[in-house]
Amino acid sequence: EHTNPIIRIATVSHDMLFLSKRSEQRVIDKGKIDIPLETYLLFQEDIKSGVERLLKDTFPQDWEKLKPQFSIKYKFKNEETDRIVYLFILDLGLEDEILCDPKFENGKLWTFQQIEFNLDQNYFSEMFENEYDHLKLIIETRGIYRES
Repeated sequence: EHTNPIIRIATVSHDMLFLSKRSEQRVIDKGKIDIPLETYLLFQEDIKSGVERLLKDTFPQDWEKLKPQFSIKYKFKNEETDRIVYLFILDLGLEDEILCDPKFENGKLWTFQQIEFNLDQNYFSEMFENEYDHLKLIIETRGIYRES
């Protein structure tokens, strides 16, 4: 048994979170709604390189102008996996046209109210449900300071 390092990038636009259905090929929470930007950190790869690789793979035309910010590192463990998660936040502001890509099938921006209505209903991935309160606090705080 070993711990897998994972990079996750929560994408925000219009103070909403961009979420989509997890692939059926995922190890855990197949088909549940989650943050779509996720990758394993490769052997001997540093975090910065892993983030760049994930952005290049996801947004090959636009990756260099995207600047996700590190938010939190935490441990996630259940019966299926043991992970160290590096969570980043990518705030697109109002410039969210890159999310219209067909690779984000079933992806959409979610309001906090929509998310909270579906929490604890076995609808979202377990990792996302664990991250939600933290993400909400960060997004709301950024919104307050942006308006000031």
